[in-house]
Amino acid sequence: MTHNWLDEGLLGRVREIVRPWSCHVVGGAVRDRLLGRTARDLDLVVSGPGAQAALTAGLPAKAIELGGERFAAVRLVGEGFEVDLWDRGDESLRDELARRDLTVNAIAVDLGDGSWHDPLAGREDIRLRRLRAATGESFRDDPLRVLRLTRLAAELPGFSVDKATLALAAEAVDSLGATAPERQREELRRALIAPAPEVAVELWSRLRIYPQRLFPRADPSVAGDRALVLLRAGEDHAARLRVEPLTLRLALIAAAAQGDPDDLLEHGYITRREARDLALALSWDDLPDRVEDQRWLLHRSGELWPTGLCVAAALQPESAGVAVTDRVSQILRLMETEGNAILDPKPFLRGDEIRELLGVTGAALGIAARQLRRAQVEGRICDRDQAVDWLVNERR
Repeated sequence: MTHNWLDEGLLGRVREIVRPWSCHVVGGAVRDRLLGRTARDLDLVVSGPGAQAALTAGLPAKAIELGGERFAAVRLVGEGFEVDLWDRGDESLRDELARRDLTVNAIAVDLGDGSWHDPLAGREDIRLRRLRAATGESFRDDPLRVLRLTRLAAELPGFSVDKATLALAAEAVDSLGATAPERQREELRRALIAPAPEVAVELWSRLRIYPQRLFPRADPSVAGDRALVLLRAGEDHAARLRVEPLTLRLALIAAAAQGDPDDLLEHGYITRREARDLALALSWDDLPDRVEDQRWLLHRSGELWPTGLCVAAALQPESAGVAVTDRVSQILRLMETEGNAILDPKPFLRGDEIRELLGVTGAALGIAARQLRRAQVEGRICDRDQAVDWLVNERR
């Protein structure tokens, strides 16, 4: 591999700026290149003040000074990519690589001549599909790396975690609370939307992250295996629907642990919007028999209805197999034929017309309008005349 696999536009300009010093591409970009994956975010380390030079070089990218306690750093943000440029000062390249989390991320390629630097045998670990700590201090230096380890295991196909590395991660789990909630949230989110989220959940279970840290009031004895079963069932149903994967998987691991989703919000693991979506998805704890109930549940869920449907289908016992399939098919037919009328029905009566009919205002008017809307969504009224009759009779 030589440097010409990198973007020649911006990287060519960076190469000219840092020519007086040695500069290496390190980290995930090198790892992903070896795995045949596309890398849009690049980390470069420079032996001299290259980061500061990049600030004033007029590069075709926005330059953001990151700062830092030990090393100067600049982030170059262009269209569809980011490049972080770090000045390592007098620190050797080997020491720089040893500070990284895993050996697969501790490989460097010289930006000038394309030569390799792999002091921790990261390429061999990539060949073996193995995630191994760069040093015995990796997780103590930054406990967030525990979550990053589980996320990478879910993102990288066929990779497993080295036994000694898992033991080191387990020792650092209790220190996770010292890391910023938003950093934890990002790692958890990325693990759950990865190609193999069940791998991350299994590791969380082994490391006592799930359910203990995510749902402190849950019973850990029932969570792990149940979560894997539900995740597989959810993916089977999601294959033919356009679901929101993060919400689906959060809902299933919450249901498996019988955990309180409010714990996730309280500890900063999800945002308020994600909490709202999660509550909607979990409201599909069953598949209603009555068509009216199906229609109202679909309406309340809005665009999230496919995710809720997958949650409900996954939560049904195996003994209900045929019945679940029939119920899912029924709901899908309902959405195919009347989806717009259910999700976003056009009102048969305006607010002023309801006021004139009933002689009410304020809160009473709002209640009447909502009752009328529900009757329309559920299919109990189908036109304006029926709406008038229903509203007057209901009021009486």
